[in-house]
Amino acid sequence: MKYYLELQDKIDDFNFPPPSYYLLIKNISKFYKLLHYAFSKLDDWYQNSDLYREVFLIDDVSFDNFIREEVSYFLDYGSGNRGFIINDFVSFYRKECFTVEMNSLFDLYKEELSLTNDEISLLLCLISIPDEIDFTDDSYIDTIRVRRVVDYVSKVEEFLSKENEEYKKTNKQEFKEKNNDINLSSNKD
Repeated sequence: MKYYLELQDKIDDFNFPPPSYYLLIKNISKFYKLLHYAFSKLDDWYQNSDLYREVFLIDDVSFDNFIREEVSYFLDYGSGNRGFIINDFVSFYRKECFTVEMNSLFDLYKEELSLTNDEISLLLCLISIPDEIDFTDDSYIDTIRVRRVVDYVSKVEEFLSKENEEYKKTNKQEFKEKNNDINLSSNKD
């Protein structure tokens, strides 16, 4: 948040900002919204997490490091290390969110690994933090870099809105199942 606030202050000093800065300022409210969401999910995780699961992570989870044949496998485990169980999905999301429909994959991931609510909160927090933009002196390159980050932010917003819809459906169904003996349609005694 501090990075983007300082960047916005810097851009506000321009009378005529370059296209990359203009593009960023035009979309800056999306960045702040996502960063506030990330903070709330981090707070949820911090408040509710007592234990966490550590696993061996591949760390380079992408289609470039994956072979799919009769038996599918990853090519390179060289940068693998121990970490939170959700970190490989976060890594994959950041690299492949534009090429794969992530909501279905996320549902499968949650089901296969039996992710807890606090692990899901941390995962949503981590994917909601946009990358910092490394500006150069080349306006064209800077505009492309800003466009990538803006597109990422939009993709994450879309992902989170679909997840929120699924969460609401699940909560509504659970409520109906738990309270099926209550007739909410009438107030008769």
